[in-house]
Amino acid sequence: LVIPLDVVKTRLQTSPEQYKGANLVSGLQLIYREEGLGGGLQGLLSGWEPTLLGYLWYGITVYPGYEFFKRLFLSIFPQEELRVLLVLLSGAVATVFACFGVCPAEACRIRMVADPELNAKGLLKVVQVIREQDGPGVFYDGLSTLLVRQVLFGMMKFLVFDYFADFVFDLQPVLAERVETQLLVSLLSGAVAGVASSIISQPADSILTRMNQKEGRASFFSTALEIWEEQGLGGFFAGLGSRSVWAACIISGQFFLYDLCKSFLGVKDLRMFLNVQV
Repeated sequence: LVIPLDVVKTRLQTSPEQYKGANLVSGLQLIYREEGLGGGLQGLLSGWEPTLLGYLWYGITVYPGYEFFKRLFLSIFPQEELRVLLVLLSGAVATVFACFGVCPAEACRIRMVADPELNAKGLLKVVQVIREQDGPGVFYDGLSTLLVRQVLFGMMKFLVFDYFADFVFDLQPVLAERVETQLLVSLLSGAVAGVASSIISQPADSILTRMNQKEGRASFFSTALEIWEEQGLGGFFAGLGSRSVWAACIISGQFFLYDLCKSFLGVKDLRMFLNVQV
């Protein structure tokens, strides 16, 4: 459901002249109008296969990883004054592990969104074409930039979620008394965390998209300089609106489903750590 938002964001970043002045709504309309009825629908779902695979991997690695590392670090350093630092560190470490699976999927997704003809070939054919053109190493060319983007995104996401949820529960303690209301707080906190994370990590996202757009190899600094020369500071925040809406939907859904799973395991207070013993 949210893939079209990601497609608009990517098109705004990869084709700034064609989509100059476009926002989320006008970008959706432009893609649909220019690519026709069938093509427009296909265009708005460009890269759905690597998107699904990449974020499936991300979801099943980063959330359990965050829970594990947060519990580990807070047990080693129980001082309350270190809590913010340890929450950030837990999100960062968990995200690093997740990025190794997300990076090749993101490389394929961006190439498919930027090139409609390539998108029509399907994921397996795209992987083959990219590998033949640029070699297998190209799938991890953007790893360092992806790490910057996702680590910033992950740290901010978990920090804002934890503290915004605590703020809501402190403001309205009655919401913590029932699992149903706790889940609603998770949904709201996830949306706020998604928007905040998007703003912080958007420059790295813009650079990563431009790096993966073209055939061949590109460096972080040369790509950043290219964006600066072409579009100035605004180029690093192209597609921010679309990405913020996308992230609010995705992150709120992820936290909601994660806490829903905890409730199915019999956890009444969803703010507690899962104490799993093997």
